Amino acid sequence: MHTKEDKVDFELPYYVGYVDDVKSSTKTVYMTTDIAEPEVPEELPDADSVRVAWKDVLTDYMRYNVEAESKLVQGYANFDYSQVGSLSDSLWSKAYNLVNKGNQFVDMLSNSTEEQYFELKQNILMDLSLVYTQLYGYYGQMVDRGSVIPEDQLIKQMESLSMYVNGNRRYALSVMLAKVHLLRQDWQGAAYSCEEVIASGVYRLEPQLDHTMVPSSESKEVIYGDFYADGKYIHPLFVV
Repeated sequence: MHTKEDKVDFELPYYVGYVDDVKSSTKTVYMTTDIAEPEVPEELPDADSVRVAWKDVLTDYMRYNVEAESKLVQGYANFDYSQVGSLSDSLWSKAYNLVNKGNQFVDMLSNSTEEQYFELKQNILMDLSLVYTQLYGYYGQMVDRGSVIPEDQLIKQMESLSMYVNGNRRYALSVMLAKVHLLRQDWQGAAYSCEEVIASGVYRLEPQLDHTMVPSSESKEVIYGDFYADGKYIHPLFVV
């Protein structure tokens, strides 16, 4: 049943059917403001299947991101800046489709306390942090679940994640934080994040200034990667 509380004024005419299928024009739309929560399956899928599905959608985004940056920086595929609106719309759409998918997986995995699901959830949150950082670099803001994420919230999220992600991946979070700090012109915060990576001794610059020297994750410059698209290796984060 709809009541007057559901009534919303709208500029364009809508046609509403009444008794005996008699139709009349109205500029009032009846709708509810409640948004149903997405259904979460009672049984969690196998962790490996979620990992593979997420890797596929993330790699697809990475492929498009590399193509977009190649167009913007190098004029790839005869790109010119009259096309920047279309490029921006496509990048924005691709990124937020990925964010929505990641949130679905995170919500799903949050229903379990098993270590394998917890670790996978943290890895997905880390990947989402990378996307948010890229979006912040492009557009100066990030949106999650329809709300703009304050910069401080993103920073806290990445600082918290650093306690959970395994191995050297936490230094990738430091690089992301350094980028956010730089964009905020927080030079001290950026320097601190960079010094943390340098002090680890895990990563180093290649002796030659030739990024064909970074063909795979075997390179010590690569700090976050393991994505392959169209036979080419993608390294969204590396030491510079």
